[in-house]
Amino acid sequence: MPERRPQRLKRIAWVFPIAALLLALGVTASTGTPTIQWADVALAQPVQQAAIYHDADGLLFETQREVLVRAGISGAVSVESDRVIEIYDPASRLTLNYFGLKPEVTNGQQVRAGQMIGRLAPGHPDPLRSKLWLRLSKNGEPLQPPSYPARFANPGQRILAMSCVGCHQMRNVVPLQSGRMLNQDPATPAAIERSIRTGGRVKGIHGMPAFEGVLTDEEIREVVKALCEDRPCARDGANPETTHSGPSAKP
Repeated sequence: MPERRPQRLKRIAWVFPIAALLLALGVTASTGTPTIQWADVALAQPVQQAAIYHDADGLLFETQREVLVRAGISGAVSVESDRVIEIYDPASRLTLNYFGLKPEVTNGQQVRAGQMIGRLAPGHPDPLRSKLWLRLSKNGEPLQPPSYPARFANPGQRILAMSCVGCHQMRNVVPLQSGRMLNQDPATPAAIERSIRTGGRVKGIHGMPAFEGVLTDEEIREVVKALCEDRPCARDGANPETTHSGPSAKP
């Protein structure tokens, strides 16, 4: 049927511009999922309609809605905890770590790039926003993430977001109001550090846990510094970058 060949050629001719358009839009042909170029890896975008930030050696996806989370690469799943999973592809030796999602896959399960692997919802660690952290490595070495705006101005703000803001927002406990601690003591750097290290209870409020041994000394100092940068603490002239160490410090 030679008369049909021109029609077939016309149909085939349409394929190439469409494929080129999909590649230009960053859409994988196998999954239809938008991609993110991470070093030399075209990563299936794990969360759509979310703000993307650079954070430490990875990326942070943030949204105010409950969203689905998809596999960025194909490989075997390792469920590390109820909020942490890893996908490893032995062929490319890529490892993709997820922090913050609720997994809906099982340990050892094989997944494809773009496949739904879990959900992300406000509540952990932030009750108002969904947060997903990603880290991509090859042969055990982290790959430089693509360029996005930084989410946190300093390490202290990052620790506050991951370890503190959830409980404080959920219980409507605003720290360091009017330059004072919750027990109305002056909010000096030493008093703030002591509270972080030892925790406590004020006026029947379920107390903050002690972070001594949970955070390193340097991390505690970074939190104190971050708090004193945008709150009215240290009004006695103490330098927020120089704090006394240990729970026995004097304000």
